[in-house]
Amino acid sequence: MCWKADEWIGLSIACSFPQLLQSLQIVLRKLAGDTRAQHLLSDTRHFTACLPIQQHVGLVKVGNTWGSGVLIGNDLMLTCAHVVKQAQPWSSVRVTLFGRHLQAEVLYTVPDNEVFDVAVLRVYNAPVTAISLASIVPAEGAAVRAIGHGLFDDYLGMAPSVLSGVIAKVITSSTIPVMVQTTCAVHSGASGGALIDTKTSSLIGLLCCNSKDQESGASYPHVSFSVPITIVQPIVSRFLKTGDVGVLRSLHICDTKVKKLWKLKPRLLVTSQSKL
Repeated sequence: MCWKADEWIGLSIACSFPQLLQSLQIVLRKLAGDTRAQHLLSDTRHFTACLPIQQHVGLVKVGNTWGSGVLIGNDLMLTCAHVVKQAQPWSSVRVTLFGRHLQAEVLYTVPDNEVFDVAVLRVYNAPVTAISLASIVPAEGAAVRAIGHGLFDDYLGMAPSVLSGVIAKVITSSTIPVMVQTTCAVHSGASGGALIDTKTSSLIGLLCCNSKDQESGASYPHVSFSVPITIVQPIVSRFLKTGDVGVLRSLHICDTKVKKLWKLKPRLLVTSQSKL
């Protein structure tokens, strides 16, 4: 399904080869003496393996809406503020990690329509795990993976999707990376997922959005943007040392330039008339 409603969505669905083989088990068992048939059955295990990094990416659900989140250790999960904006003190935030349904609370969320689109959750009874956080943002052209629960709710109990691409642009403000543009196809539901350095398997950023044409309303999944983890990590580290939730307010950065960058507002340019 690469097209939907006359819009390119960058999604393809293929039949599972292991499922095809399982459907043919009755026939293959009749060929029990054929070692080639036994070899086919034994090799299906290779197709069910998942990347270890996927175990850190959960599905975050508030009411009937969902997004993704990245478990970074110490029961803390990062997600997008817009994923949990409907959460109230009395409402339930549910996190699903590989079939396990866990409860979570929102520790802090950046105000709506502000930079950066980040929220911090505490996940109760989360598995003891740690993810490597990148200390720098890789250069443009570096191979990356976007991992999130795009398009598919948790009713199927599916692992997060893994999409490949490259870093197209690292947008900076005063030499500090404030936005990472990639060619990974990011779909609805993947917000809050992980942007991973393919070479090091470290977390580069938090998936936030793709781009949309304001006139037609068409989205461009392969033009996607992430919050660099280098912005978030120092603030979260201070919170872990102090235990003061107020430290997380530093995630709300009141910078007009950065806000314009995230609003994708083009700079007004004076252009000369072409002579062609």
